[in-house]
Amino acid sequence: MKRVAVIVAILMVMAAVPFAAADAGTPNLTGTWYQGGDRSKPCFILQRGDSLTLTNERNQVATGSFVQPNQLTTRWDPSLQIEGHISGSLQTIFWSNSTYWTRMPAAANALPDVSGIWYLGGNPAKRCYIRQHGRSLALTNQRGQTATGTFINPGGLVTSWSPKIHMSGRISPDRQRIDWSDSTDWTRGSY
Repeated sequence: MKRVAVIVAILMVMAAVPFAAADAGTPNLTGTWYQGGDRSKPCFILQRGDSLTLTNERNQVATGSFVQPNQLTTRWDPSLQIEGHISGSLQTIFWSNSTYWTRMPAAANALPDVSGIWYLGGNPAKRCYIRQHGRSLALTNQRGQTATGTFINPGGLVTSWSPKIHMSGRISPDRQRIDWSDSTDWTRGSY
């Protein structure tokens, strides 16, 4: 009942205050998000220009702002600051406390959002990148070499680095690591 009252209050505020579009270059994050993609854990973001009001799945409220168009900072209380990185698809926010929010709850066969910065073997000096568009992937490894790839299922992908070099990858359940068929791994970069 308390959760419903909070949601109603947020919706009333959203309806009463004229919507201010996001500043040029910053994405519009207003709306419902889901902690960990879990339909039973809705979160909310209200955006006014570059300023944000966030409510997490436990009805805790924070203020936030954009640091860059794909990066934000939030303050949940005087001593808790959490940074967020917005995926290239604008469908996921990866938080510095190792959680994430998605725009839509995860479906049984939904593909994870793997776009962003990754590190070979967890080493920040060996930065890799993935750009995702639906099932299709464009990858760049730590040496600047590029590949194309695709999902074979929500937990696995295949890549082609050259006509003779193909690798498969297994995505960890928390979506923070990809284990490759050549016995290497990429871990999500810190934002």
